[in-house]
Amino acid sequence: MLRKLKSGPWPMFMLSSFSSVANLYLPIFLARTLSPEQMGVYKIFFLYLGAIPFLFLAGGPLNSVYYWAGKPQQERDLYLQQCFLLALLLSLGIMLIGLPLTTEIANFTNLKDTSIYYLLFGAFVAVSSSFYSETKVALGHTVKGPLFDTIFESLKVLCFVLLAIYTKDIQNLFIGFCAIFAVKFLISTTLKFKGGHVTLLPNKVRLKEIWLYCLPISLSGLVTFATDKIDQFVLSAYLAADQFAFYSMGCLVVPPLYLIEMSVSRVLIPKLASTDQGESRSKREYFKTAISDTAVIIIPAFFGLWIFSEQIVTLLYTDKFIESAKFLKVFAFSYLIFLMPYDAIPRATGKTKAIFNLALIFGILSVSFVSIAAINFSAIEVLIVSLIFKFFSRFAGLIYSSRVMKWKIKDMIPWQPLFKITITCIFLHTLCSSTRHLFKSDMTWFYFCAPSFAILYFVILARKFKQKG
Repeated sequence: MLRKLKSGPWPMFMLSSFSSVANLYLPIFLARTLSPEQMGVYKIFFLYLGAIPFLFLAGGPLNSVYYWAGKPQQERDLYLQQCFLLALLLSLGIMLIGLPLTTEIANFTNLKDTSIYYLLFGAFVAVSSSFYSETKVALGHTVKGPLFDTIFESLKVLCFVLLAIYTKDIQNLFIGFCAIFAVKFLISTTLKFKGGHVTLLPNKVRLKEIWLYCLPISLSGLVTFATDKIDQFVLSAYLAADQFAFYSMGCLVVPPLYLIEMSVSRVLIPKLASTDQGESRSKREYFKTAISDTAVIIIPAFFGLWIFSEQIVTLLYTDKFIESAKFLKVFAFSYLIFLMPYDAIPRATGKTKAIFNLALIFGILSVSFVSIAAINFSAIEVLIVSLIFKFFSRFAGLIYSSRVMKWKIKDMIPWQPLFKITITCIFLHTLCSSTRHLFKSDMTWFYFCAPSFAILYFVILARKFKQKG
């Protein structure tokens, strides 16, 4: 069992969960330490910090290492070197284009000019600083890579907490972020240079090949980012400030749930890319295992968010924001969409143009229908429309993947594990709901039943692992 866990996505998930949980609670802590105005600046800064690498397509070469890692060793090392070089060049574009436009960017984002310098530098080092960890995972080192990222994410959280307590100045948090990620960039580059995966000498043929492969991935990532945020962009123009706060807080991002999807994909893509063409059955088993591995975490998480939505909102934001609970109940369905690894096969087979085409089509449809819904319907209905298009986008990717591999969709889904996990969660949901009247308050019920749900679920899961041997 330990060998199976070590070879799958679980080392990445468990290591990354430490820092991701800290990142989940970091804004909650900062909100109790910094002023509301400073928290607004904090949110804006990191919103654009996440968007800028997408705008400059810098993440594509980094994500493509999972494809090139499946090549023979001599070719693989050359491809990885050129991936680093391309990511670095695209990241340099952030500084070269951004610095002359500092004043314009400050006016557009409502940030200070000094904050823009930190924003541009942070965006520059963000992608390239992850090269060591991403290549380690792509090459099968599922402990070293995530451990490297986890150390620096933990340092970032600790730094933010200390700076917030002792200085209460949001600018110092931005300086701390830039300092930590600059150190991460230097260490990452040094380690990969020693490993033979860093070069500053361009190979035009390989660079062009990498660019043609990762361009559709980068563009689809940009479109996907815009699509994911479109409901909030649109509703911010139609809702009062307090109503928009309820909405955005209800769309609760739970980092470990995003991490499990990314961890599973990172393991799956190299396996699909490196397996012999004749081993279609093995590839299909890898694909089904990826879905069941994701389901182990995603399905119980959905039930937890659904059952305890009011209590979670009260715990995180106090009962002043209880109206956010109705949005959280609906938003919980968005995590079930993660069960479909819609882009793993196109990325593993080099058919990345299809990823962009699907993202563009459903991105345009989503923007159009979400905008119409925002004008004519309530915020909760806008959220439902947004989730429907996210589902259709992923399902279309699944259909395309089935055609590429010449599989039937029903043969790509691990029905038995999904059924067992769902039935277990329904049983535990019923058990928790039936005991609600036994507690003096809903929060007491939550404090007892939420951990009980998790413990019982994993006890049952461990028993099934043991029975499988």
